[in-house]
Amino acid sequence: MFAMFGAFSESEMHIKKQRLMRGKRARAEKGYYIGGPILFGYKVDENKKLVHDEQKANTVRKMFYMYSKGLSLSAIATELCSTGEMDKLHWKLVYTHIHKLLQRPEYFGGHGVTLNTNYPPIISEELFNKVQILLHSHSHPHSKIKYIYYAHKLLRCKIDGHCLTTTMSNCCYRYGGDVYIKDEQKHLRVVSWNINMNLVDSILWHFTKKYRRTHSAADIKKMRKELEDEMLVLKRKIGKSKRDIEDYNGRIRKTNERIINGKMSESHGDELIRDFEYEIMTLKDNIEHWETAILNATCQYQILDMGIYQKSVDNVTNDNERYDIIHQCIKVVWVDKVKYARYKFEIVFIDDTSVSFENIPNNFNRVLLNDGKWESFERLVRFSR
Repeated sequence: MFAMFGAFSESEMHIKKQRLMRGKRARAEKGYYIGGPILFGYKVDENKKLVHDEQKANTVRKMFYMYSKGLSLSAIATELCSTGEMDKLHWKLVYTHIHKLLQRPEYFGGHGVTLNTNYPPIISEELFNKVQILLHSHSHPHSKIKYIYYAHKLLRCKIDGHCLTTTMSNCCYRYGGDVYIKDEQKHLRVVSWNINMNLVDSILWHFTKKYRRTHSAADIKKMRKELEDEMLVLKRKIGKSKRDIEDYNGRIRKTNERIINGKMSESHGDELIRDFEYEIMTLKDNIEHWETAILNATCQYQILDMGIYQKSVDNVTNDNERYDIIHQCIKVVWVDKVKYARYKFEIVFIDDTSVSFENIPNNFNRVLLNDGKWESFERLVRFSR
């Protein structure tokens, strides 16, 4: 009984939440303020509606106009700081604030990310689009990643699970965890050790290629089955949603008949019809989303049939591609220090199969497997430090 009452309570709270969100959206569509931060250039009037704050709205028009004429963000920030139109504490804050405001579609009447969607337009859509083109052309995307480490976030200490970090000064993966041991003087000290980066990357790439050769066919078969199951579930969802839409349309017709026959008040009937229409709109959005997902799954299925995933990885030389392949195949690499310059590895793949081995000092191109056999690999020289 308690479980049943809990389920009823949870269902009721879900319904109340949906009603609250529908009410908020309805008020937002009419231009009312429904809470949250107000976009720069607007204010709330006595009727709780979003209107222009003329002084700040003029500042918004000014910054869009100045940027469209070729002025930089730095020049605009300096100008607005000097005139006191932007009262931020620091010039850098003004610069960042302006850059964010120039990307807000609400200023021409577009929809943003918040529920307060119906802001009255301040600028034209043509001016906004022109500014977006300029912003995109002036931006220079860059990556903060200078080097690509194959074992990034894969190497973990077998004892405490700490992730090994990269150290380019010594060209190694470094462990400095919380494991403490006592030396001969009974003092506690931190255990730390380094593993050569070229050695680890070479080993991971070797065993990844070996794994791909033996598991590619089974993986493709599994991926086909998963895509087929996914498309079947999506088709069932679409069919159920279409039946629900027909049901809601039938309810709308019955509600209109009850209003006409005087069996239901017009206000109550209109409220029910609005709820039904909102549910229909939600179902149609879901159907559109699921149809897009089916289309994407169909494209992936066709790619599988074309045999693109069956191509060999032996000729892959790009570091980004190698990194992606390694992280697609390997779940984690457990490592433990046996003695000086000798480490024990356990590579766990995505299907929970594993391979264990040790690297032996002065054996630069082979490792010792658990069964006593030697496994040779090609030594990569990616970093020379």
